[in-house]
Amino acid sequence: MESNQPYNLNPYHVLQIDETAACEEVRERYLTLSKTFHPDKQPTANYDIAKQYFFRIDWAYKALSTPLRRYVYEQFGIKGIELVEKYPHDFSPYENSIDLVETQEVRARLT
Repeated sequence: MESNQPYNLNPYHVLQIDETAACEEVRERYLTLSKTFHPDKQPTANYDIAKQYFFRIDWAYKALSTPLRRYVYEQFGIKGIELVEKYPHDFSPYENSIDLVETQEVRARLT
């Protein structure tokens, strides 16, 4: 996996969806784009470009894939998503809710 996150990218723009899109719409768009830009489905000449696009699409989906991740991204941006990735054991019980964000320990990490 690439070492640098695409800091300058808005995941909504990458997936070409509205900020009010439902989780299922996020998933459907991710599947469509990931199939289109998958590096293994591209001619050799386009492999490197497709790999970059695919990485961005994958990152955007990870940022918006669950209600918690979406809430964390919208409240704290890239820093919040980095913490979800860095401390998955802290977040995994709450992956489908936003209850965790209200705890002082996590809020302190995110600010």
